[in-house]
Amino acid sequence: MKNGGTKGPFNYNIELLRLLAAFGIVLFHGGENVAGRLVGYGGLVVFTVLLVLFLPKPDARGSWQAVQARFVRLLVPWAAWSLIYGLVNMLRGWAPIARTGLFPFGILAGPEAHLWFLPFAFLVTCAVLLAEAWLPLGERGAGISGRFRIHWAAVLWAVAALAGLAVLVRWRMSGATDGFPAPVGQWAHDAPAVFAGLFFRYEESPLSRWIFVLLFAAVSAYAVSIGDSGVGIPYLSGTLFLMAFITAPDFADARIRAYSACALGVYLVHPLFYMGARKVFGQIDFLSASATFCVSLAAVYWARKVEVLPVKKII
Repeated sequence: MKNGGTKGPFNYNIELLRLLAAFGIVLFHGGENVAGRLVGYGGLVVFTVLLVLFLPKPDARGSWQAVQARFVRLLVPWAAWSLIYGLVNMLRGWAPIARTGLFPFGILAGPEAHLWFLPFAFLVTCAVLLAEAWLPLGERGAGISGRFRIHWAAVLWAVAALAGLAVLVRWRMSGATDGFPAPVGQWAHDAPAVFAGLFFRYEESPLSRWIFVLLFAAVSAYAVSIGDSGVGIPYLSGTLFLMAFITAPDFADARIRAYSACALGVYLVHPLFYMGARKVFGQIDFLSASATFCVSLAAVYWARKVEVLPVKKII
């Protein structure tokens, strides 16, 4: 399974999953009247797990180069779109950035609710790559001690993911997260997905992965049963979709890569198209949200195709 720096044949199912994850997030941002929006929010879980899973393998020099590449891929678009959405907000008579009352949280939250993910993803990238470069666990097949360390690292991250999800649910149900300034609440929501991504990174056994996913699904289902659908449904849908696409025979076509490459761009531009959609449709429902996704995808695909360099670098 080779996507984004890992060894093995390229898995086009993963590329299709990236695109579906972007569609899910667009659905979620459509608002309360969009059917299946919480299932779609599982796209955030998918994005986060894939981000960690397909980081380059540990190597001190290669890790630093990967950090530099992620800086360009994540923080340059984040800065550009923060400026764009900030200007749009000012034209609409709104504050240019989120009013959290605390610096630098307002900057990190950004002028649009979705922009928090890019600096978060960059920090996660730095933490994982630099930690692995400085504290190497060894390679699979490189001796008993190396395999032992990798195995127990996977167990550690599985426990962290399960415990993190349980703690997140408990915090939300007690109202403890209500006082978190943006984007700390979003970071807390996504932290169990980071740990899950680390588990998948270190554990390649399909059986072990399925056991973990079923336990994760059980915690997610419990969250739904006690009234926290905002965590339970996205984590349940995200992890089940992820595992299904990873383990299924490769059914996606190679041409999907041209569209999956647009996933981040769709994530970045879709709020702009929602502004127009709300003027056209009024209230957003599943069909108008789907139309917004299609228009966003077409716009990003075209922008990448014509290779307008400043535009291509920020989508």
